[in-house]
Amino acid sequence: RAAVRPRLAGPAPPRYAAPGDRVLVLGDGDCSFSNAVLGQRARRGDAEAEGLICTCLDERDVVTAKYGPAARKAISALEASALSNICFGVDATALLDTLPRSVAAADS
Repeated sequence: RAAVRPRLAGPAPPRYAAPGDRVLVLGDGDCSFSNAVLGQRARRGDAEAEGLICTCLDERDVVTAKYGPAARKAISALEASALSNICFGVDATALLDTLPRSVAAADS
């Protein structure tokens, strides 16, 4: 009879941000990373989770054409949440010119 090996716990899932942190995600092509951060905060019940800004270099129609249904699902989840903003057409090398001022001001 073979010995039963104890199961080792795998690594803890990564924490993308501490409770209450503001997060700016630059260049989230299909919005999946931002959606993961939002989901993690929701599972933790982080009431201070406001301040998640997801940015994409491409415009919305390009993102959905390029990445398909998965991107549409992630975008819908981000837009449905009161805890996040999503901005398209944002160039990380020119934030002052491309990040909407209303989003930047709301997060300061």
